Amino acid sequence: MIQGVLQPATEASYLWVAVPVWAVLIITYLVRLHALLLSTPDEITKSSPKRWTKDELRKAYQEREKNPITTASYADRIPPKLDRRYIVTGGSGLVGGYIVLQLLERGQPPESIRIVDYRRPSRSDLLEGVAAKVDFVQADVSSTKATDKAFSKPWHPTVTPLPLTVFHTAAVIVPSDRSKLVYGVCEAVNVRGTQNVVDASRRADADILISTSSGSISIRPVELWVAPWRFFSFSPRSAISSHWPRHFWQILDEADFFLPPRKHEEYYANYPASKAAGERIVCAAKTESFRTGSIRPANGVYGNPTDNTVGGALAKSVFPTWISHIVNSFAHGINVAIAHLNLEAVLASPSLGSASDNQRMTPQAGRPFVVTDPNAPITYGDLYLAIETLAVTPFRTVPVQPIILLIMSYLIE
Repeated sequence: MIQGVLQPATEASYLWVAVPVWAVLIITYLVRLHALLLSTPDEITKSSPKRWTKDELRKAYQEREKNPITTASYADRIPPKLDRRYIVTGGSGLVGGYIVLQLLERGQPPESIRIVDYRRPSRSDLLEGVAAKVDFVQADVSSTKATDKAFSKPWHPTVTPLPLTVFHTAAVIVPSDRSKLVYGVCEAVNVRGTQNVVDASRRADADILISTSSGSISIRPVELWVAPWRFFSFSPRSAISSHWPRHFWQILDEADFFLPPRKHEEYYANYPASKAAGERIVCAAKTESFRTGSIRPANGVYGNPTDNTVGGALAKSVFPTWISHIVNSFAHGINVAIAHLNLEAVLASPSLGSASDNQRMTPQAGRPFVVTDPNAPITYGDLYLAIETLAVTPFRTVPVQPIILLIMSYLIE
């Protein structure tokens, strides 16, 4: 009789105790995870220990005002002129445009260069001087017919006998999409378009093909949910690597290329998955008479007001972000273009051996190379400070809490 009366009260008591306890544990876990996401591992801090200052930025800007960077100012870094013809897919864009400008700077006649792109050049540096004389053929590389037509167009008689190099920089860049349902957006150009370029290059008797890949290929998705027993310590900065979310920091290299292709979900988004597939198409096409290779810019490419890395933020007066503390490598379009020309110089070098001596060619051909700017990596906070300090238009960042975005992402996806 007494037990029958007390039992419901006991269960209710347990419930009143359990709910607050679990709530406290969950909140504590989320707070701790939030702190980790806003912190930087010591291993990464050591690679980028110094932050930019406003005085340094203003001084550097004043120096560039006196001595602007032009193709002439870094001409000594561009490999010597080769007697060849050039097709640059995506030549109206960031990297492709710089390749065109550097080819002209080293003395290639404009009639030996052809831009194949979906849109005409709109960059001012491609619309003036000798660059304005470069041939343009509008084509969508995802179309086999359009690609073949662009590649088979007759050349000026003075350059028709010359060997052909193809720089394939055309791409669709959508870094946020990861669902297979929309994979076709990137796949159409980055995979099928790349295959079309490879096939058209062969039919046009090209003997060198170099594609622009992406350093993001090697990035694996971050496993944000950390087991509670792994990361509870006094300070996130004092935690050892095992306390951080798996893949929270990564080194970008080419090691993945020499392993079997990863599954789609093992890339962080559709874009790197498609670039990985396209890169393997290019590199696998290597033969004794058709030397191929890829350049992987790591990781954000900048260098024109229309780029996503700097131009995207520069176009806004208020920029929400949670990644100001994230350390990242960046690559200027100039440096990426020079890397393409350096690889071409190697693949075209007689020292690699004749067409019948493929073994001497192998180390450089048929593989990717990661390239980045020569300075130490910076934080996105450094980038935002540069924009805030130097832009003529107002700019400020608004901190966004990553744990809120993480929870919202599950509701959205």
